[in-house]
Amino acid sequence: MIHCGSIVSHLPDKSKQRGSILVAVLVILMVLLTIFLSALTYCLSRYGQHIKDTNKTTASMLADAGIQRTLHNINNGQLFQSASTSLTPNNGEITTEVTAWGPYLLVRSTGGYANQSVTNTALIGSVPPDYFKAAITVTDENYPLMIAGDSRIYGDVNTGPQGLIPGRIKGEGVTSEEFHTGIVNIHQSLSVPHLNRDVLNQYQNEMNSRRTRIECTEHGSKVMGPESNVIFNNCNSIYIENNLIIDGSTLRQPTDIKSIFVNGTVEICGKSQISGLIEIMAEGSILVTDSAYLDEVILWAGDSVVIGSNTTFSGIAICSTEISVKDEATLLYPSMLLLSNMEVPSDAETSISLTSKGLLESTCYVSRDSSQDHSSQCLIYLDTASR
Repeated sequence: MIHCGSIVSHLPDKSKQRGSILVAVLVILMVLLTIFLSALTYCLSRYGQHIKDTNKTTASMLADAGIQRTLHNINNGQLFQSASTSLTPNNGEITTEVTAWGPYLLVRSTGGYANQSVTNTALIGSVPPDYFKAAITVTDENYPLMIAGDSRIYGDVNTGPQGLIPGRIKGEGVTSEEFHTGIVNIHQSLSVPHLNRDVLNQYQNEMNSRRTRIECTEHGSKVMGPESNVIFNNCNSIYIENNLIIDGSTLRQPTDIKSIFVNGTVEICGKSQISGLIEIMAEGSILVTDSAYLDEVILWAGDSVVIGSNTTFSGIAICSTEISVKDEATLLYPSMLLLSNMEVPSDAETSISLTSKGLLESTCYVSRDSSQDHSSQCLIYLDTASR
C-alpha cells in the first residue's frame, strides 16, 4: 500500500528555494554595488586629487614666472617695484611684491589658478653657489690676501692684482712654506657681486617704519621658551624694553615679515630654531650659542654679533663693530656677515673674525660711507682651524 502523504512530505518546497536564491542574488548585488561605489569613489577622489595637483603645479609655475619677470625688471634698473597683480591668458593670477631684506631684495610671488594658490620667495643679489668653488676669493684691488701662522689653504684662490703672499698677522709669520696647495688666479679686476647700498638703505628705512608700528610691548626683560610663543604668534612687530633670551624656542615666519626690537641684548640658545622672514634688532649685542639653527633671519646689533658653539647660521648678520664666528659654528650659503654704517672712532679696529672649526660658506663684507674717516683698521680675519 502506498501512502501519498509520505511522498508529498519529502518533496522540496519550491517557494523556499526561490526565496533563498533571491536572498543570495540580493547579497551578491549588494556586494557588487558596494564594490562599484567604492571604485567610483576612489576614481573620483583620484581624479579630484589629480585636478588639484595639476592646478597647484600651474599655480607654482605662475609664481615662478612672477619671480622671473621681477628679476628681469630688476636687471633693467627697476629695483623697488610696488606690489602688482596681473592676469594671465589661462585665467591665472600673478601677484608680486619686492621688499628690501638686508642687502638683498626679497621677491614674494604668488601664483593663483582655479582654487589653488602658491607663494614662492627668492633672494635677489645673493652670491651664486658656484662662487664657492674656490677655497677663498678676495676682491680687494689694493691689498693682497695675506697668510700667516700654521694656516694652509687647500684649493684654488681668487685674488686681486696683489695676489697671495706670506706675511705677519698679529706678530706671527708663516711657519710652513707649503701654505697653499692649488692654483692662484690673479685678476686685475674681479667681476663679483657688489653690495648695493641703495638696497641696504631702503631696508633700513622700511625697518624704521616697522619700528614705528609696534603692536606688542613687553616691559622689562623677556624669556621666550618652547611654550611661550603667544606674543610672537599674535604680533608682527614686538618691542622688548630690556633684554631678550630665546631659549629652546621654534619660531617660523615663511611669508610675512616679523620684527622683534630689543632695547638691550639678545641671547639665542637652547637649540632654538628660527627661520623665515624674522628680523631681530638689538641696541646691544647679539649672542647665538648652543646648537641653535637660524635660516634667512636678519640679526642687526648696535654692538657686536657673536655666533658660537654648534650653531648653524644661514642668515644675515649686520653690525657696526665686530662679528665673530667661533667654536664649532657653521655658516651655510647664502649667509652674509656685514659691517655697515660704522660710526666708530677713527683709531678703532673693527673686524669680522672667523675662528670656528666648522664649515664656513659665507660672504663677508665691510661697507662704510665714503664720508667716514678711513684711518680706522678693518679686518676680515680667518683663523687657522676654519674649513
